[in-house]
Amino acid sequence: MNILTQQWFWIGIVFAPVVLALLFAPKPRADWLIRAAPWTAFPALLTAILAEPGHGIVAQWFLSGASFGMDATAKTFLFFTALIWFTGGLYATAYLKTHPKRFEFFVYYLLAMSGNMGLILAQDVISFYFLFGLMSFASYGLVVFSRTPEAYRAGTVYIALVVIGEILIFSGMLLAIGPGGSIYISDLYQQVAGSVHRDWIIGLILAGFGIKAGMLPLHVWLPLAHPVAPTPASAILSGSMINAGLIGWLRFFPLGETALPEWGQLIVGLGIFGSIYGALIGITQRQAKSVLAYSSISQMGVMTIMVGLGLMYPKAWIKIWPVLMIYAAHHGIAKAGLFLSVGLSDQAVRSRRALVGLYGSLLIPALAIAGAPFTSGAFAKGSLKYVLKHMSTDGYSVAAVKWWISIGAIGTTLLMARFIWMIRPNRPQRPANVNTNNGCYGYWGVVLLIILIMPAIIEWQSFIGVVKKNSLYWFSWSSGWPLIAGLAASALAVVSGLKNQWPVPAGDVLLIYEKLWKYLRRGMLGVSSVVTTTYQALVETLTVCGRTVNLPRQNLDKIAEMFSAWRVFGTLFLILFTLLFMLSAVG
Repeated sequence: MNILTQQWFWIGIVFAPVVLALLFAPKPRADWLIRAAPWTAFPALLTAILAEPGHGIVAQWFLSGASFGMDATAKTFLFFTALIWFTGGLYATAYLKTHPKRFEFFVYYLLAMSGNMGLILAQDVISFYFLFGLMSFASYGLVVFSRTPEAYRAGTVYIALVVIGEILIFSGMLLAIGPGGSIYISDLYQQVAGSVHRDWIIGLILAGFGIKAGMLPLHVWLPLAHPVAPTPASAILSGSMINAGLIGWLRFFPLGETALPEWGQLIVGLGIFGSIYGALIGITQRQAKSVLAYSSISQMGVMTIMVGLGLMYPKAWIKIWPVLMIYAAHHGIAKAGLFLSVGLSDQAVRSRRALVGLYGSLLIPALAIAGAPFTSGAFAKGSLKYVLKHMSTDGYSVAAVKWWISIGAIGTTLLMARFIWMIRPNRPQRPANVNTNNGCYGYWGVVLLIILIMPAIIEWQSFIGVVKKNSLYWFSWSSGWPLIAGLAASALAVVSGLKNQWPVPAGDVLLIYEKLWKYLRRGMLGVSSVVTTTYQALVETLTVCGRTVNLPRQNLDKIAEMFSAWRVFGTLFLILFTLLFMLSAVG
């Protein structure tokens, strides 16, 4: 019996974490549940390694015909996503070993993992949307885990953007399916390409998934969430869940089907802006996790550029796609390694030799992100430059895109130098002060080993599938000079004693959004006040005239008070706006 054709196998991969999370309710203090939690990602990891694209099932009894299976994109994303959840979960068992709320952490961890794995394997719109929502809302518990005012503020911003994103994605999916259309993702590319509402679909999907992908100007939750979340949660958020936005674009954009030059140019522009803006704002940050958050924004900008080029040149998508897979896998694992290192940087160190070893090891993921020779970063960036060099273009300067990517790469090197400089301790501490669980070092070491062998994993043909070795570069001058320039600028800043005189608050443009929301709320309260005043005047007029009011005045007062609350008014306004938008789009 081939288990890859069995429904229970695929349903089990997706929902085994949910089942384990439910067991925390009757046994909230069972340590074996915590030890078992990371291992629920292991079957997905093995499946990504061993299963070839083409396997899957359709469960007619579940979610109106749910379909789960493996295609080439799912194979790549499932591999590095499951690897991050597995190693990050093992790290969390040691990192939170004595934390009083560690059981609560792993409940959110399991639910978010289920959603993340499931959306990768989902081959129909309903399952994808349901599991994307499960991941997004469960992640709120990881963001506010510390219960500090900063955590609640980050959680508020995050959940507000999640709700907005869900509305946009849902609207885009409804239009993509259309009246009588297929709900299966394999059919959506042609449905979207031929839809009369194609531009609406592209815009809604771009913005909805752009929130999760950290696309500017929807990135504001990332720099707030990472500093307040526990270290393993930050690694998972940045290493795997941020890529859920990317896979959403890959599933619902008509990549390789039709040319959309206007949308492609817009998305390329947003990607270029994000890659450079993220680096510029990141080097002004004063928290190590904030620096890494802006680095993720910058790196996602590079991947956004590739998606935009795919919309502009559908014939080139077959070359762009494997490079995008390499880049996503490289960034996810290397960035997870950097975030996990933050959990070790503030711990006591026994000797200067141990200090040198720790921070020497830290250079491994940092150099990979910066694109140093013979790292996965050099592999990814060299491949991208190669593809750009050999693309046939019509009227659009890909050379300019290549140049802007190089400028962003200089910023990436500066960010990595800034990060390492910020988390360095001034001196080793005495053994009596040691308070780190040795398990954290061991699991972090496993991640470092994976980063070291990542180029070999990428070259493994069954992993990527269609990549040709002669199109991949370990290192080239075009991808190497930004690294040299960034290192030179970093050394100059250290030697000259340059200080960070203009720190930008984490979230940057969030301050503008909050002011705009303040004015909008004030306007809504003003409207509700006018409604309330008009109602009271009407009641008084009717009373004076001696007319009978059908409803008791007391009940009317309660209704008016309820509808004058800004939360209710705002919710109704959002619902009406969405309905009017959908009616106008369909009409």
